[in-house]
Amino acid sequence: MAKIPPLSLPFPVSDSVAFALTSDRPITINTSLQADARNGYAQPSTLHFFENKSSQQEFMPSAVLKETLYRALEEFPILTGHIYDTGGISRAILVEEGNLNTPTITESTSDVHFSALKKARFHWNAWPKDIATAGPVTTPEKDGTIKLVTVHIVRLKGDSGIILFCSIPHYVLDGFGYYKFLSRWATLCRESCNNRPHDTASPEPPKIYVSDRALVDRCLEGRRRPLDIISKSVFENSGFIANTFARLPYKLQTRLTSAALNLNYGNAYYFHVSSEALNRLHDMFSAHTDAESTSSSPPSYALLTALFSLSITQAMFPKGNSSCMVLNCIHVHNLLDFGDSSYIGNPMFAQPLFVSNKQLKPGDPELDFVEAARQIDEAINGIDISLMGEFCSTLEENPGAYASLALRVVIGEPMLTVIDERAYKAYSVDFGHGGPTWVSGLPWNMANFVAYFASSENLDGTVVYASLKPNVMQRLCDNSFFTKHASPILIKQSTYIAEIAYISKSGNGASRQQHTI
Repeated sequence: MAKIPPLSLPFPVSDSVAFALTSDRPITINTSLQADARNGYAQPSTLHFFENKSSQQEFMPSAVLKETLYRALEEFPILTGHIYDTGGISRAILVEEGNLNTPTITESTSDVHFSALKKARFHWNAWPKDIATAGPVTTPEKDGTIKLVTVHIVRLKGDSGIILFCSIPHYVLDGFGYYKFLSRWATLCRESCNNRPHDTASPEPPKIYVSDRALVDRCLEGRRRPLDIISKSVFENSGFIANTFARLPYKLQTRLTSAALNLNYGNAYYFHVSSEALNRLHDMFSAHTDAESTSSSPPSYALLTALFSLSITQAMFPKGNSSCMVLNCIHVHNLLDFGDSSYIGNPMFAQPLFVSNKQLKPGDPELDFVEAARQIDEAINGIDISLMGEFCSTLEENPGAYASLALRVVIGEPMLTVIDERAYKAYSVDFGHGGPTWVSGLPWNMANFVAYFASSENLDGTVVYASLKPNVMQRLCDNSFFTKHASPILIKQSTYIAEIAYISKSGNGASRQQHTI
């Protein structure tokens, strides 16, 4: 494995980008308490599996990948900055020419052939070792630096393909921002591979990627309406521990969160919900709903979340005497007008709901499902710019609110986090040889986390990534109503494989141990 040497300025200064990088004019991006801090510990880390379908050409050359990565950073200068505490609970990202936060790029080769990965349906066990060079939570390096871009390029046996790992702290970009960066990098690489100058190849004018969190505040100015009772209770009652944690230095927060998550992690599993299964769920909902109801045709998000939240709650609490908070993480880019600019911050709305086993009707899972889907649909449909304004204002006034949610995750409180990632268009990322054959999250993550992925070309419907405790997974797969609609994939002969990655003491690197449950 080889790392590129650190450079003082790894890309040329350009007037076409959103910010000018000059030594006398550093960029300071004041981060937003309500928009960034609640995501401050998660670190989106995704692996893209690219197959070399033509042996007659050099496949995704490493030199081109690295060169175009730096050219992409020219348009995303926020990713070359450092996160600083600026007093109290405030933070900023500072970008200055003499102190750039250069990306960590690791290259390695593997004796695993791409065909072996395909045959194993990309099961974790078939992966080369130590692919993930960062974990699911933000962790400082040994010298205290928090890297904002971590990349690992794994070239497979016989140049049969590449596994591209890329990790960016959620504190800086959300999932849309992550894929805007990855897609721009891919476009520059594709144009370079095709010998097309990057400044004239595209007929569309270059996008301006902006990171100024004040844009969100301006969009929400004067927009307020009350939160629902559950949201007010969750966000206005953070408690002493959460308020104390919120005021700790950011690097200390991330170290504590990382250490706690290593003690309370979930193992990742995949499920496939086919288009046919989604249609069955929709028909089930419609059969129990008035045709004139505004909720007679709920989106797939409500149907999927009802299915998974109910079933996981039952699996978490088989005795049926507890409740679980379901935190719906909803993207609200469509509510905010940023003009011609492409915003790459964290415009997300967190909608908490509670699922209780006490409310479930024995022997009648269909009615339970319909009621849960209706509740989720009504809550999500009710999100507008005024509610978003009140949500942000509430978090601004209660700095411990986001910390209390993070503490729920790391200390094992019953909370299920759900996010829809299908709109990211992960399979359209093309570095010059076609999109990825498979896109995956890490083999481990925070416990009780569910994400909806777009399907690969050989699957319809939705692929669901779920990070769960092994005993919860086993009970989930014993739920006949659940498995009728969601099929486990990447599991061999009903044996549950726990892939556990520990953050190494040397920094963000991840090593892997395997346990069969």
